[in-house]
Amino acid sequence: GEADHGGAGRPDAPGTGAQPPGLLVYGDGWSRAVLESGALRRNRGAGLAGLLTLSAGTRPTMDKGWGAAVNLLGSAEKSTAPVLRALLRALATAPPSALHPDGASDTRPILVSRENTVAAVNTLWAASHVLGPEAVPDLGEALGRLLEEPWIAESTGIRDAGAGALAAIATEEAFEQLKAVVPKAQTKTQRELLLLAISRMPWAARAAGTAEVAVATHGLDVSGKRSLTTHHRSYTLALNVNGAVTSSRLDDDTVVTDEAAERVLRTEIRAINATYRKELARIEALLATECTWSPAQWRQLYLGHPITRAVASRLVWRLELESGETLDAIPAWQPAGLLRELPHIAGGPSGPGTPIPENVRSVQLWHPREAAPEELAVWRGILRRLSIRDHFDQPFQQIERAFTSAAREPEQTELRQWAGAVADAESWQATLAELRWSRVTKSGGKAADREDLIHREFPQDKVTATALVTRISAAASPGGKSGANPGSNTSANPAARTQIRFGTAWIHRTDDKALTPLPWSALHPRLCSEVERDLSLLMSPPSDAAAMLLGTGPVGPAGPVDAPGTPADAPINPSHPHVTPDILP
Repeated sequence: GEADHGGAGRPDAPGTGAQPPGLLVYGDGWSRAVLESGALRRNRGAGLAGLLTLSAGTRPTMDKGWGAAVNLLGSAEKSTAPVLRALLRALATAPPSALHPDGASDTRPILVSRENTVAAVNTLWAASHVLGPEAVPDLGEALGRLLEEPWIAESTGIRDAGAGALAAIATEEAFEQLKAVVPKAQTKTQRELLLLAISRMPWAARAAGTAEVAVATHGLDVSGKRSLTTHHRSYTLALNVNGAVTSSRLDDDTVVTDEAAERVLRTEIRAINATYRKELARIEALLATECTWSPAQWRQLYLGHPITRAVASRLVWRLELESGETLDAIPAWQPAGLLRELPHIAGGPSGPGTPIPENVRSVQLWHPREAAPEELAVWRGILRRLSIRDHFDQPFQQIERAFTSAAREPEQTELRQWAGAVADAESWQATLAELRWSRVTKSGGKAADREDLIHREFPQDKVTATALVTRISAAASPGGKSGANPGSNTSANPAARTQIRFGTAWIHRTDDKALTPLPWSALHPRLCSEVERDLSLLMSPPSDAAAMLLGTGPVGPAGPVDAPGTPADAPINPSHPHVTPDILP
């Protein structure tokens, strides 16, 4: 082996026969805690000790034979699981101890010495084999303390083994433990290794939460600012709540601008803008799910990260209190950790800077599908006053129209309200690019009259929305409409000579190759609402689709919500003619 497991150079454990021969070298905090627990007295054989101290090869724990031997030992000897449980618990809770308390050469407090590193690594892996999900809490606790206090172990291999063991167990709880320790990583390398372990977990375990912990900060502090020095030039970057990045030079204005420094500056700004757009799309996709966060998780992931907070501070969130009451609010952009708007239907909105209540039990995204008409009217007025008018205006963009308020049969499986509708191919393709739908040709190849299937996957619910569309030539469109503007040169623009005719849409399980439709009773209303909104955007006239995507007012049966002449800073009034619930469910 690579280490001397006989204990050379370290004090021997007091008492003869207190532990299996050669298992641990007494002296560090781990061995002392295990000895004091007395758990090893139940296992005096050399079988477990031999497996835990096996150091032949570079990665013995990755050997299938080693794993099979551990599983066999766990089944054959009843004492194996209690011993592993005690060893793992000591790694998670034991205080570090000085290796040489009586000597002056080395008095560092150590949890796991170099001589016990192999045994610690193998203990973590053996616990994942024998204990399985039962080991997850202690594995997470041990990994967290090794990241926060890396000096208590003389090898980083223990930390890597803890992450690998959690990834191997691959349960929802294991994923949550890994996700919780990512912010504790003190170096970029540690963070990347943890994210790599998460990426190896099955999708069912890591779900949509992986993206939450993988958002780059690009050097921005919690207030969204960063200092950049490059090519002897100094700049200050500041992220705004709308995702725009402003920069200012700290050098003397008389200094000649350096082109190389300007290129670096533009690259950094583009990177921040790209991350903001990804967060915008990721969080918008969460509207179709029932994601719930604990207050600590929500503060850490959505208020502590500057780019994510810029998106979160333009959205309405629902806070469930311990009393069972709910509170809908918009977080503040600056300073972080406060609520900017906290409306009350009767008394009007509260002022900015309201502290987040301490008795919050859970947090989730607010969805207008579940809101009362008077709530929608108030939120429209608030967002109009706040001038929140980007392409992700939650209450504006997600407003429920007449087609979603119609009662459905519980066993209904298809959406047919757009069947036969025709849209211009060019505008349809542009809208499709804005949404998260992909297209697959079903038949017809590159011919003008061909059938396509468009899909949008919902990984959290493991379902996919699919719609059948037909690309038709202008001459074949209903009524003989060409779809081209009068006097336009259609030969120069092939897309202008084709149209899209919509068929039916349905939702099926993602792993169902037969694409069998699911009944509405088996689907969550939020998910159905998101699908209907997307299809409505796809089949709307170009001007209407652009208005809804840009947040300039959704279009319903009664026309635009913001009628011409309505000032952007109109007073908040639920009875205002332009915020009446005439298009509400």
